[in-house]
Amino acid sequence: MIAGLVNVATSPWRGGTETPCLEGDELVRAFVAMVGERTRKAVLDDLDADVRLGELATELREVLVADQAADQAAFINAMIRRYGAQPYLVEDAGQPFHLHFHGQAAPPWKRWEASSPPRWP
Repeated sequence: MIAGLVNVATSPWRGGTETPCLEGDELVRAFVAMVGERTRKAVLDDLDADVRLGELATELREVLVADQAADQAAFINAMIRRYGAQPYLVEDAGQPFHLHFHGQAAPPWKRWEASSPPRWP
């Protein structure tokens, strides 16, 4: 999902073809097609979703294109602080315990942003 958002919002190339980056309603539509119902509703209810998605994609791109693991960690740590992510363990149906990083008291949009840093390769 993270790579999908970064690609549609910031990359002028997809699948070897030059493609304009999506903005505005097109970006929102492309993103909500990648997420579950709860996130979809939160995004569609946010009047600034297009701006927030563009900003988030730009931040995430910095993580994905960083050459050094230390630079990736620095970008992710900055995002965790900025979005107030709070790590906690969750056992989802059919999955073992794993970490989530949502801010418990934050509005839905901020919780999603906080959970977005990509996993290590």
